[in-house]
Amino acid sequence: MSARRGGTLAAALLVLVVVSLAVNLVIAGIERGSLRRQVQADNGHAIALIARTLRDDLARVRGDAIILSRTVVAEQMLQDGGPALRQRAERLLHAMADARGDYSQLRFIDAGGREVVRVDSRARVVEVVPPEQLQDKSQRPYVHAVAKMSAGQVYISRIDLNIEHGQIVEPQEPTLRVGAPVFSGDGQRLGMVMINVDGRHLLQRFVVDAQQAHGSVWLVDAAGNWLHGPDASRDWRFAIPGARRAGMDTDFPGAWAVMRAHKQGQSRGAFGLLTFDQLAAAGTGLVQPDSAFGLRVVALAPDPTLASIMFDRAHMVGYALTLPALLLLAAWLAHLRVRLSGVEAEVAANSRLLKDIFDHSRLSMKVKDLQGRIVRANDAAGELLGRSPDQLIGQTIDAVATEATAATIGQHDREVIDSGEVTTYEEQVEYLGGNFTLLTTRFPVTDEHDRVVGVGAMSLDITSRIRMEQWLRVAKDQAEAANTAKAAFLANMSHELRTPLNSIIGISELLLEQAEEEDDDPLTVESLHRVVGAGRHLLTLINDILDISRIDAGRVELVLEPILVSTLAESALSTLQPLAVANGNRLSMVVAADPGVVAIDAVRMRQVLINLLGNAIKFTRDGEITLRLERDVDTLRIAVTDTGIGMTPEQMERIFTPFEQADRSITRRFGGSGLGLAISRQLVQLMGGWIAVESEPGRGSTFTVSIPVGAFEAPSRDPGPAAPDEPSRDSLVLVADDDEDARRLLIGALERHGLPVITACSGAEALQQVRSQRPAVMLLDILLGDMSGWDVLAALRADPLYANLPVILCTVTDPDHRTAALGVVEHMTKPVDRDQLVRLVKRFVRSGPQSNVLVVDDDDHYREQLAMVLRRAGCRVRMAANGQQALMHMEQEPPDLVLLDLVMPVMDGLEVIGAMQGHPLLAHVQVVLVTAADVPQHTVQKLNESAVMLVSKAEVGLDCIARRARDLLDRVESETRDAGTRG
Repeated sequence: MSARRGGTLAAALLVLVVVSLAVNLVIAGIERGSLRRQVQADNGHAIALIARTLRDDLARVRGDAIILSRTVVAEQMLQDGGPALRQRAERLLHAMADARGDYSQLRFIDAGGREVVRVDSRARVVEVVPPEQLQDKSQRPYVHAVAKMSAGQVYISRIDLNIEHGQIVEPQEPTLRVGAPVFSGDGQRLGMVMINVDGRHLLQRFVVDAQQAHGSVWLVDAAGNWLHGPDASRDWRFAIPGARRAGMDTDFPGAWAVMRAHKQGQSRGAFGLLTFDQLAAAGTGLVQPDSAFGLRVVALAPDPTLASIMFDRAHMVGYALTLPALLLLAAWLAHLRVRLSGVEAEVAANSRLLKDIFDHSRLSMKVKDLQGRIVRANDAAGELLGRSPDQLIGQTIDAVATEATAATIGQHDREVIDSGEVTTYEEQVEYLGGNFTLLTTRFPVTDEHDRVVGVGAMSLDITSRIRMEQWLRVAKDQAEAANTAKAAFLANMSHELRTPLNSIIGISELLLEQAEEEDDDPLTVESLHRVVGAGRHLLTLINDILDISRIDAGRVELVLEPILVSTLAESALSTLQPLAVANGNRLSMVVAADPGVVAIDAVRMRQVLINLLGNAIKFTRDGEITLRLERDVDTLRIAVTDTGIGMTPEQMERIFTPFEQADRSITRRFGGSGLGLAISRQLVQLMGGWIAVESEPGRGSTFTVSIPVGAFEAPSRDPGPAAPDEPSRDSLVLVADDDEDARRLLIGALERHGLPVITACSGAEALQQVRSQRPAVMLLDILLGDMSGWDVLAALRADPLYANLPVILCTVTDPDHRTAALGVVEHMTKPVDRDQLVRLVKRFVRSGPQSNVLVVDDDDHYREQLAMVLRRAGCRVRMAANGQQALMHMEQEPPDLVLLDLVMPVMDGLEVIGAMQGHPLLAHVQVVLVTAADVPQHTVQKLNESAVMLVSKAEVGLDCIARRARDLLDRVESETRDAGTRG
């Protein structure tokens, strides 16, 4: 056994060493590639930085040469040359040399090649050369080169060593000469400007930038001569007489061949890793204005080898650490091999266990070959098939099943064989053992090459469970039918229940008002109060039960319509304000993030708000109730917080159950049916949201509603021509109802508040009254005698003259999806809240003509929102998308007020105001400038002088803008009346 272990250990160690060396070779290759890429990337960045710095310096010098050549001083000095001009020229060159710092000489040279003015700079000390020391440069190559140039061209020399009086200046001064010709105004060549740039400054910056590169970095000229590199003794040899030349072509001929073939790039070869860039191609010295001179920047780094990487210090340390690990791993593998024999024995035991499970399982298990013959079956399968397992071996299912069962099973087996997938079917089978419902899972049986060689099947007898499900399904259908019948009965009874309640509550309220006005017996007044309260309570119970039944029956359909959330919330608060005052509570609203206009079912959302606020008011005494609105992208969040009695965790678990309240004591103290919160939760869930509660006994509660909403996208369209003029409406209110008692109740409620009323008892009469009397608003019942209220609404909306008539539905029927489609202002279910009805009617009844407002804004969304809010405030609104369309509308019909955007296409707001002030019919029209832009102070002052009100979109909401517009219209109307009275 010991010798066996030793041999296993040696073999394992040899294999591991070979694998380790192979892995290290792969890793070294990867590291070499990564190192190459890193070096080339770093050198590429460094060469690009050096080249960019040199180009910037050359561009600066070239620009200075062009500027000097075009100065009046240069032209006059080269033409005249008097003392005064010389002083000006010397000051100009002195200032240029002092400002730049790296210009060693600046000169004006005349057409003959003689220096006229020269300034020298040494160690930032600038000196003007006296005239007697000026030299003749007519034989210098750069003078000949510049003398051949046209206006606007610039000469840039190669970088070489400065030569004075025929000798190289020591210490060496690398010099770059830049020159430009000077011409007179009539095109006569006068001379040239020549700038000697001290190359040491260029080379110093080159040395600093070159430190970022790997390997060696050189600066060479177009011919490959070394200008600056890591070996200073080889620099500038081409410029030193008698010195042996040194350059790229002599030291690195392979790299020089690559550089001559390309202007820039990177290459790898026997010379190493090469990175280079050429500032410009070598030329004749005649360089055009936008060219650079011939100069190359070269970086050369050694190419890493596998040997250098594998035998570096880090890898050697790795080898030293890996060897013990390899020894341990080899010992562990040897140990595993010894244990393998034990594992094989364990596998054999598991195989026997699986056989026992197969034989004794209560699941029917069978294995069949590709021809459908049973090759293995357990006892449970024998019980189902009606034969012992031994008798089933070699038989097909045809021998123990009916023809239909055999066909079904054969089809399912073939599906597994063809697809190789696991399938599960519920099967009705008929065997010799009886009729069964089986849940059968089939799986492919495969060989060592994963080829399908048979089918395995496991069947569970679910006959008794299927019979139970059938019984439960019948019971469920019966329960749903009973629930549907209940919902249908309650829905059909809504008219029969609400109609007498409408009369009871309405007549009781009239009697109560008369009794209070005539100071009747207090007992009579108190009795009438109780009758009205009982009727209202009964109406609430009926409405809640009907809502629950409709939701349970799935008969509630959501109707999405654009609605201003803040307006909806204010309406709910206004409705419940009297109840809050009666309990000594203060109602308030906080808008954390203005939700704006959203698409939502306004009727159902208002019902949820009324339920939550009503609960908060009922359970709070002398406290505060806060409604908080917030919108986060596409989610609307509403929170109702009170300072009432609060709830325990056990109570919070029951409050959303129908007909349940926190506990019995709550019901006795505060009353209620326990349906409000249940209805609210179901409505919120129908809207796709959720409702939650947080509470603490004695510290109040917070109910939070979260609903996904879609932003109201106003249709993008051209305002087009103005609609036909609407007939002017007076203060009449039309009540259309075929029930005489209902008409009398509505007339009484409205006339007590000084509102003149006319009536109609049929649909035809209602249409005739609208056309003849032109009411301000119509109260319409749906169930009329000759036609339905929907037919009346459709006829009105089809007539352009009466399409915008405000209509309030007062009916015993529930809200319908057609209310939004036909532009109904409000749907009030009888018996109506008389105070709410009067407040709603007064919004549309005015003593004077309806105000005409023009909204001008290129933002379709904002324009539609603002128009909707103004219409709700009782204004007639027209719209325009730009200033030009606005002026066309105003010339057709001057408005009472213009809400005008500042920044618009075609014609902005200030241009519109200017055009209005120049028009005799529009100069008096009031203007409110509504803008999101920052308006300069001088423009604000100008607008104030023109009596134009300025409103910022970012600072106020739509409701605030509408209120300011309404106040302005009322003030103008009052001033007009006062002027008429004085006249």
